[in-house]
Amino acid sequence: MECVNECAASRPWQGLYRDVPFTIEPAVRTGLDMFRATALRRREAALVHYFDRSISVGQCDDMSDALAAVLQLRGVQRGDRVALYLQNIPQMLIAVLAAWKCGAVIVPCNPMLRERELAKVLTDSGSRVLICQDDLFIAVAQGTLPSTPVQHVITTSALDFLDPALPVPAVLAGVNRLGDTTVPDLMPLLEEHAGLTPAPVHLSGEDVAFMVYTSGTTGAPKGAMNTHRNVVFATSVYERWIGLTPADTILGLAPLFHVTGLVGHVTLAMLTGSPLVLFYRFDPDPRWTPKTGH
Repeated sequence: MECVNECAASRPWQGLYRDVPFTIEPAVRTGLDMFRATALRRREAALVHYFDRSISVGQCDDMSDALAAVLQLRGVQRGDRVALYLQNIPQMLIAVLAAWKCGAVIVPCNPMLRERELAKVLTDSGSRVLICQDDLFIAVAQGTLPSTPVQHVITTSALDFLDPALPVPAVLAGVNRLGDTTVPDLMPLLEEHAGLTPAPVHLSGEDVAFMVYTSGTTGAPKGAMNTHRNVVFATSVYERWIGLTPADTILGLAPLFHVTGLVGHVTLAMLTGSPLVLFYRFDPDPRWTPKTGH
């Protein structure tokens, strides 16, 4: 009883806990292990909803296997950095899983970065591979890459996972496929390498999962190293405190390049099996205007 009283006095915040334990001991050590545990239980369940199209856990697993095999053929090894220059699209989850299956570190890049800013992140991180949207490649990355360590580029389109039988969503109405024949496109690569599995790579909780760059508000952007142990614990806290189950749905409002989107959306869906709803980027309907006087 004395110990309980001493703990309560030294940790007063615990008095705010309701129906959650004071400590959490995750069952797995890496972000990839979280996903694989979910894949064993819910392989046929939807993991991502992208407008009117759904992608299952098993499909994400298979596509990330194919992409991991592609990356390994390009020499990606444990500890290498793979940069992602993408909006909130399904390819983000596939690329994260693929990089982890190679033992690589994800370097998420804000899609609003321009040439100088992108070059800073790619060079400082030592990224060897860049997976980016085709429009961002042509508008920004193409002219930037010669000054960076990037050796391989794979482009993809925000239109790739849409249902072709339905009209293009309004937020994507101005988006066109801008495939550049000088760099490979993701979807043909996935088709070409479908069924392949990457060579196994050992990951530990101390390996870096995400190298997330700060905004640079108080100086030059700095890469914050988030280990797999960090990611698993933070994701488990979300799960326990919110009480998420596979019956719930996660609305992907936060940008996936940000740590909030990475943990509160991407890895949370991987851990819980709660499907993640993505819609490219937040864009209020321009036809809506607030009524004056309200």
